[in-house]
Amino acid sequence: MNTKNLISFFYQREGKRMLVLILIGLLLALFDALGILLFLPILHVVGGGSEVDDFVSRVLLSAGIPIEIFYILPMLVGIFILKAIVRYWAERLKVAHQQQFMRRMRVEAIQKMASMDYADFVKSDVGALQNVLGSEINRSNIAYNHLLQSLQFFSMAGLFFLFSLFMHAGFAITVAVFGSVIHWTFVPFNRQATEISEQITQKHHYFHRLMVQMVRYFPYLRVTNRAKSYGEQLESVAVQMENEQYRVGSVGAKVAAIREPLVLSVAVGALLFFYQSTGIGLAEILVTFMIVYRSAQFAVEAQTHRNHALGFSASAQRVEEYLKTTQVISSRDKLICISDVHSIQVREMLIHPHMDPITAEFKRGKLNVITGASGKGKSTLLRIIAGIQSPLSGHFTVNDKENFYPIVGYVSQEPAVFSDTLRNNLSFWESVTLSNEAYWEVIRQLGLEEFCLGLPDKLDTLLDPREISGGEAQRIAIAREIVLKSPVILLDEPTAALDEINAQKVASILQKISTDHLVVVVSHQPQYFKGANIVNLA
Repeated sequence: MNTKNLISFFYQREGKRMLVLILIGLLLALFDALGILLFLPILHVVGGGSEVDDFVSRVLLSAGIPIEIFYILPMLVGIFILKAIVRYWAERLKVAHQQQFMRRMRVEAIQKMASMDYADFVKSDVGALQNVLGSEINRSNIAYNHLLQSLQFFSMAGLFFLFSLFMHAGFAITVAVFGSVIHWTFVPFNRQATEISEQITQKHHYFHRLMVQMVRYFPYLRVTNRAKSYGEQLESVAVQMENEQYRVGSVGAKVAAIREPLVLSVAVGALLFFYQSTGIGLAEILVTFMIVYRSAQFAVEAQTHRNHALGFSASAQRVEEYLKTTQVISSRDKLICISDVHSIQVREMLIHPHMDPITAEFKRGKLNVITGASGKGKSTLLRIIAGIQSPLSGHFTVNDKENFYPIVGYVSQEPAVFSDTLRNNLSFWESVTLSNEAYWEVIRQLGLEEFCLGLPDKLDTLLDPREISGGEAQRIAIAREIVLKSPVILLDEPTAALDEINAQKVASILQKISTDHLVVVVSHQPQYFKGANIVNLA
């Protein structure tokens, strides 16, 4: 991502807020310039000059201000006091703006993730996705901060250059021309910083992908004694990322070290030339030099921050691609959500080209069990009912009506138990309001009373999912759907990982709750669900 695209990306999101901060930077530069310009009459007074003919002195005299040090020095102090006040509020505004920018970008990315289509998620690179939501947004914020400072310094350099034109146009233009030549000599460094930034981003994606897989497959790595060698691979990628980051810093260091001495050399050379050839006064040429050199300093700072921004530009590009390309759910846009569900019908539904169409009905009041051999589409049918996958053909109706979709609760083979309190796990962070007695009623219904009474703070105990058994996790997940009043509860192999005693307990619980909820279970163990409506996918 080049500088133009980087500015466009951030301006689309920040717009007027960026301009406000740049204008405040210009105001600070104006105070700075006025302070420097006041040195011109001061130098005349100190030098004992009898005639004062510079434009600063003429402005002061026209305003009725005597060219005396006792008048000018208090003015100088007043200007820098005003500058300090403006800087204080500017810094506060900048910090608040950066926090808001970070929050807006993170919220936008989270909302995109939350609305991501299931099929898109399955095909996505989980490592890259985690990297974008984590470090890439942080790095984009760093890029924005450097870009904003670069734009501020560029505008401040332009303001000082305008003042230098009023002081001595020939001197200012000479320094500007040679400064531009110096700038173009650093273009290869800018290009190199952008290329390294892209390599860093790719390494970050790869590192996060390896890290996710290490967590997911740790039991395998530990049992096979391969955790150490896998960890060494992870360490190797981390070292490569550090080396690439060092390269970016090295490029920035070279630019920062070389540019300022070159600009200073040009400014000093021009100063000596014009002082000798034009006979301009020493006071005028010194103040002009201060103004021109200040402009050059701002230009150097602008370039330095621009290089830093380009060093993080690939992260901003990845975030932009994620925000633009991530698809939101659209298949339900024209459907009507329904909460009172007493039946779901699938008719002539084809879920795989080499399988027969499925026709079945699932009703509230009786437990519904989808069973069959492996590879026959049990979990696929459950995902279609859940609305996260579409069939190849056929009809799906709710209460015998098309264009409706049900509100569902879903309990997967690895039930979602969050690292939070039991209360928040059941209420999904207070999305419903229940009395303590209502919670305990559900807990007793699910056979979790003994488990809950054993917790130190009962409902307000922080749960560690690693310390909860499979049966307890299943029942907590089912209890959540009861508390949230999910009209349809879908369960994928709820008894597969349980021993016979716990499997029978869960099956009994599902039988009980099926009187008030439409419960659909996928299981290859139908023997636990006696009396259920069996849909056999042969």
